[in-house]
This record gives sequence, structure tokens and C-alpha cells, in this order.
Amino acid sequence: MHRLPRKIGAVLWLVALGVFTGCTTVAEPPNLYDQKQALIRYHDTGPYAADLQRVVHEAMAHIRERAKSGAPKLAVVLDIDDTAISTWERLLEHDFGKKDFLFVEWFAKHPGPVIGPMRELYRESQRLGVTIFFVTGRATNLETQTKDNLKALGYTDYAGLYFRPNPDPNKSAVPFKSGARRDIAAMGYTIIANIGDQQSDLDGGFAERTFKLPNPFYFSF
Repeated sequence: MHRLPRKIGAVLWLVALGVFTGCTTVAEPPNLYDQKQALIRYHDTGPYAADLQRVVHEAMAHIRERAKSGAPKLAVVLDIDDTAISTWERLLEHDFGKKDFLFVEWFAKHPGPVIGPMRELYRESQRLGVTIFFVTGRATNLETQTKDNLKALGYTDYAGLYFRPNPDPNKSAVPFKSGARRDIAAMGYTIIANIGDQQSDLDGGFAERTFKLPNPFYFSF
């Protein structure tokens, strides 16, 4: 029996390996600059506002329907950043960077602008007798600025404001946020709607329905 030369054998082995493992070429990802420009167009030319309004409309319809029942202690839980207050100007200035220290430095000096449709939902919910709670990923070092900002934008008379512990032993915000909702439910409230822009705002239960606002600009665990 004749053996193939070592080099030829190695080449044939590599070819066979490629066949059996389905070796493919990975396409080059889209250019980061182009992606950022696409995000800016999405935000500034109308689609973002339309998507936001659609979700708010769905949430408000549910809140109105539940409020008709006359059940006591109905509640809505809201996130703050890019739910009640916009962080868009900060994202632009920092070229979409999302480091915690950048966030803290910015909002310690710059109050964020209101997200109008969410303030309308907030006020209508209060008019219907529904109690509002805020559960935010912000830490308590921004407590004063956050309360002042909310008040200036017309978010007043809410029942509670929960800040994320700092440090938080959990990488994800889900344990904190779901824990806050659990505490609200333990006070006898029925959370009929939980609204946020990140999936981590919504996961973990303790709400009848969840509503996710559009936010392709960053991701929070």
C-alpha cells in the first residue's frame, strides 16, 4: 500500500475538513459611521416619533380600559431615561457612547428634555386615578437632579421613585427592577402597565402588561 506524500495528505485533510464543517466566508459588517447616520435619520425624520406614539397609544388604551373597572390601587410603572426623559442630546454629544461616568457627568449638569407623549400618558393616567411609580436604572447619586428634572417637566405627585443600588451585585438591571415591582405589588397595588425602552425594564414579571418603547440607540442589560 502506497502512502500519499505528507504535504498532499495535509492539503486533502484540510479540504475534507472544510467540506464537513461547512466553512463559510463571513461578510463584512455595515460601516459604523453609516449605522450612526441611520440612527440619526430614524430619530430626526419621523419614524421614531411615529413608533413611540404607536406604543404610547396602545398603552393608554389598555390603561383606560382597566381604569373603567373601578378596581382600587391600580398602578403604572415607568422607566425614566428614554421613557419619560430623553437622553438624545447626550448620545449625540458623546457619539453614542454609553459609559456610566459620561451619563452621570452629563445629567449632573444638563436636565433632560421631556418625551411629550409619555407625559401625556402620565397625566391621563393620574386623571383616571391610576397611581404612578418610577423605577430607574439611575443610582442615588443623581437623586436630587432626577427629582428636580422630573418636577420641572411636569412629572409630579407620583407615589414612589426607585433608584438602582450602587454598587449593584447584579450585572443586569432585571433583578432590581423586577424586585421594585414586587415591592409595589406587595403594597397591594396591581401594576396594570409597565413601560420602558429596554427589555430589561420589562422582564421579571409583576405587571399585567408590558410596553416597550423604541430605542435602537443603545442596549442595557
